Amino acid sequence: MSAKEVTLNEYLKVMQFNPNGLIQGANMPVTSINWYNAIEYCNARSIAEGLTPAYNINYSIKDPNNRNDGDNYRYFVTWDKNADGYRLPTEAEWEYACRAGTNSAYYNGSSITDSQAVFRSGIVYPVGSFLPNQWGLYDMHGNVNEWCWDWYGEYNTGAQTDPSGPASGKWRVARGGSWRNSKPQHLRSAYRFSLSPTWYGNNMGIRLVRSIIQGQQPQPALIYPNYSLVNAERRAAGTRWQFVYGRTNRVQDYITQLKEAGIDTSSVRVVQDGSFFRGIISENLSGTMQILLYQAGFHGAWKMEW
Repeated sequence: MSAKEVTLNEYLKVMQFNPNGLIQGANMPVTSINWYNAIEYCNARSIAEGLTPAYNINYSIKDPNNRNDGDNYRYFVTWDKNADGYRLPTEAEWEYACRAGTNSAYYNGSSITDSQAVFRSGIVYPVGSFLPNQWGLYDMHGNVNEWCWDWYGEYNTGAQTDPSGPASGKWRVARGGSWRNSKPQHLRSAYRFSLSPTWYGNNMGIRLVRSIIQGQQPQPALIYPNYSLVNAERRAAGTRWQFVYGRTNRVQDYITQLKEAGIDTSSVRVVQDGSFFRGIISENLSGTMQILLYQAGFHGAWKMEW
């Protein structure tokens, strides 16, 4: 487990995108990332360092285990437990590491103060601003909430070894509490948050772990992947433009007009809505489909995110 939360500098080096907004500084924790962003970062950093990515991400299949109707992404993410790449801790791993052999409410005792952790502060702090726990891990209490792998659910009452949570759910687990929490009890080693995987508040961050895989050694890094392209592909996969709408299916009449404007029509399809017909086309990777449609004479293109 990493001794500190992932910093903005570490995130920028791989992802080429700054999600922090007004919270700047290389040694500040990266914030405002949702669970999917965290998963993508784990894979991107693994690839950059010659490790086997821990996650398989399928952007085109909706996760059948995700029961959150408000999650517009629902990417199908599976965990390869034989991979040596970076990943999020399970909830059990996180609490075990936070406690560092203690049984008290906090790793430093039965109470906690502003001189021991970042909470009710009104601002996030650079990582490692306070003393670590007994195992050398910083900010396990406070500063930013940390995403875990697990779906949120009831604990299994039976004995378990290295549990990784229920098989399905609506929310993902976050742990640790943050600078925005006014109550110290929200920082307890056992306290858990249930959040939508798409939640990306400015108090959300990550801490990485790696599994020890016998016989696997990191390979030399070749190049940092351009994850700005991955982000573009993800956005394009979820965005459609309605370019024609009427009681008559005239979509085929406009295919030539689209082609003459240099627009790729391979994604065009017709959707019937009662007695009306919609002509739908997917976004392109450059994000300029609406402009291209306007230039081709389709001035009323309507954005539809699915």
